[in-house]
Amino acid sequence: MTIGIKETLHRFDTFLKTECTYVYDYYDAPLSDDMILEMLGELEISDNNFFSLYSWKNGISVEKLDYSVDLSILPWGNLLSLKDALDVEIDNRGNNYWKFSLKPIFANFEGEHYLVETEETSEFYGVIYFYSPNLAYAVNPIPYFDNLESMLSSIMRFFEMKAQWYDIKKERLVFDFDKLDQIREELNPKVSGSKG
Repeated sequence: MTIGIKETLHRFDTFLKTECTYVYDYYDAPLSDDMILEMLGELEISDNNFFSLYSWKNGISVEKLDYSVDLSILPWGNLLSLKDALDVEIDNRGNNYWKFSLKPIFANFEGEHYLVETEETSEFYGVIYFYSPNLAYAVNPIPYFDNLESMLSSIMRFFEMKAQWYDIKKERLVFDFDKLDQIREELNPKVSGSKG
C-alpha cells in the first residue's frame, strides 16, 4: 500500500535528518518551481512525483562532492542535482549507454546510475532501473524499484533492517547484500524477477 509521494518524502526527510546525518547537509536546496519544471522538461520526465522530489531537495551536485566522505544512501548512489542529471543525459545521448527513455536520477559519479523509465506507453513506466558498466549483471539496465515512492521506502527499510549502515570507523556505507536484495524484492513486487 502506498501512502503518497509527499508523505513518503516527509518521512524520508525526517529519516535522513536522524539516520543519515553524514549526508543530509550536502543536499542542495530546491530550485524554483519554474526551473524544476524546465529542467524536468529537458529530461523528458513528466511524472509529477519527480517534481515533488526535486521540490524537496535538488540532490547533491558534483561540485559539492567530498570524496573523503561516502555520500551514498543506497548501493552506488545518491540523488543527482538536476544540472548533473542533465549532464549525464547529454552524455548518454552521445554514447548510448542505455535506451533514451531511461533518465538518470541517482548515481555515484563512478559509472553506476539509477534511471527512471519515462515512456508513458511502457508497462514499466515509472520503474527505476539500475545500470552499471562495472557489474556484469547490470551492464544492460535492470528493473530495480517499482517506482520512486518504493525506492525511497526501500532505502529507509534498508537502514531500519540493518541491510545497510554507515560505518563510522571506515567512514563509508556498508551493506549486507543478501538482506538488501530480500527487502528490495519484498517492497518491489512488480520488478522482482522481471527482465523489464
